[in-house]
Amino acid sequence: HTAGQILKVARAAELLGTRCVLSGIRSQVAHTLVGLGVNLGGLKTLRTLKDGIRDCIRYLAENR
Repeated sequence: HTAGQILKVARAAELLGTRCVLSGIRSQVAHTLVGLGVNLGGLKTLRTLKDGIRDCIRYLAENR
């Protein structure tokens, strides 16, 4: 249920012109999502918040 809500929020935010990045998902949670068949396709996922911040900075630098 929670995974579905996260995806709905991300999709709604993308409709407003934002770029969504999901970071900091623990491996147990990732395994559960896969086991439930949750499709995170189209949503960028990164291991840590640090990775997410790096990615966002890189994205901003490339798209000025």
